[in-house]
Amino acid sequence: MTGRRICILGGCGGIGRGLVSACLANDDAVAVLDLKTSLARHPPPAGIIAVEIDGIMFPLGPLSAYMTGQTLWVNGGAYMP
Repeated sequence: MTGRRICILGGCGGIGRGLVSACLANDDAVAVLDLKTSLARHPPPAGIIAVEIDGIMFPLGPLSAYMTGQTLWVNGGAYMP
């Protein structure tokens, strides 16, 4: 299946970057949520929505338009409907 909207929590870490790359190769739209330091150390590719989180809470404002319809939330490789 292609063309999914996927939010990857921790998308700038080693596994997260791999998931982002795999999703982009599958023509999925990707949003990344990660810590400020992780976003600075390994920024996501251009054109990806990146949202800074503090480890506990994150703002949905930047994602509100993105999250219309069905959006897959991925954390460490686990599918979370």
